[in-house]
Amino acid sequence: TPAPLSRAWINACRFQAASNMMVSTMRAKVAAIPGKYKCAIYSDISSQPSRLLGSTAEVSNPASGWQSYPLTSSVALTKGSYYWLAIWSDDANARVYYSGNNGTLRWGRYNYGTWPDPISTTGGSSLNYCIYATQ
Repeated sequence: TPAPLSRAWINACRFQAASNMMVSTMRAKVAAIPGKYKCAIYSDISSQPSRLLGSTAEVSNPASGWQSYPLTSSVALTKGSYYWLAIWSDDANARVYYSGNNGTLRWGRYNYGTWPDPISTTGGSSLNYCIYATQ
């Protein structure tokens, strides 16, 4: 099921690292748009997204389905630690798929541009976005 993204909002899902690893790519299941998507990884402080750890290149005019977003630099994840995987778009028709209502989602209003560091979120829900980081 796709969930709408507003171009003025960053959406981030909380995940726990299953192992120690260096990640170099993020993947997200998105809807086709003529605009752009980009992703980022944030640290977790008190169950909230906080500091920017890494970001991806933008992907323009993506097709619907799983898309890869290469990180500009690899990010080390520590087993058992929590991280926030964020997605942002410049297109009002942007959509990201979700797999259920058992996740932790936070969002904050930021006009599309440079990733904020630190990030402040103002709302949340229990959606589990189809987004992950990989080696």
